[in-house]
Amino acid sequence: MLEDNSEKITINISVVDLGRIDYLVNQGFYGNRTDFLRFAIKRQLDEHKEWFDKEFVAKTITIGSITLSKRDVEQMAYQDYMIVGKLTIEDDVPLELLKKIFRKIDVFGKVQCSQEIKKYYQL
Repeated sequence: MLEDNSEKITINISVVDLGRIDYLVNQGFYGNRTDFLRFAIKRQLDEHKEWFDKEFVAKTITIGSITLSKRDVEQMAYQDYMIVGKLTIEDDVPLELLKKIFRKIDVFGKVQCSQEIKKYYQL
């Protein structure tokens, strides 16, 4: 079962690469295909860690999972906003209030909010 901070993805890979992954699993290097893929993804992300660190310092961002209520948004200053992870905007937050606070919202991950907000911010 997926955790709340996980997202299921589907990928297509060649049968030869899949066979190579299965062979490594069979030889005990990994517990299963998913373990192999998680490790490979983590290794690639770690390889780019220095770039991520520089990029994120230059921007107002949240890394992780954040839920914004109307009260939260009312206390924020006018800004651009970037989330790497999951953004949830509660149903009590009107689009008009968001427009006053956020010029732009970029989400790299998962978004949960009204269709109206998704459409306006192109999420």
